[in-house]
Amino acid sequence: VSVAFAGLTRAPMVRLVVTFRMKTRNGIQITVEAPEAYQLSCSAEGMLKKMSLPGGIPECQDDPLTLTLNQTIDHGMYTFAVGVTVPPIPVESSIFNLVIRDTEDQVVDAHYGIPGGPTSDLGLGSLATITTTSTEAGSRATVRIAVTWTENDGQVVTEQPDDGSEARTVVTAPQVK
Repeated sequence: VSVAFAGLTRAPMVRLVVTFRMKTRNGIQITVEAPEAYQLSCSAEGMLKKMSLPGGIPECQDDPLTLTLNQTIDHGMYTFAVGVTVPPIPVESSIFNLVIRDTEDQVVDAHYGIPGGPTSDLGLGSLATITTTSTEAGSRATVRIAVTWTENDGQVVTEQPDDGSEARTVVTAPQVK
């Protein structure tokens, strides 16, 4: 069970990817409980990705974030993504919960205390954009981040290896802690 997201404090809404193992049968409704300072959204344009969830696009409710599937889930691994806005100040850790209910609204599976990791401002004044070329499971993607530094000593260096392998970009933020 995991949750993963770009933990940049001044980022616009980014994707929270949830991966879990269903240990029982007949799950139809998935609720993600986030720490109070985090705002989850499945209704923001382009944020809900059903990835390996069965059936069509689930119905969604933002608060609390709940996906109602149109086909039940049984034993197995599942992944989906929704939007998340992280707190405006850095935090050391975050804990999420995942609750799965059946058609009778009974809890059939749950995962509590899922670590979400720290957030950081990286010394950035603002984060203008985060874009990606793909969000499909197993596909290769290019992620672009446009930033504005709070000070003038940040540096972006792109290295192109002579062996023809992919370019590597190194970002040095001012006063990274």
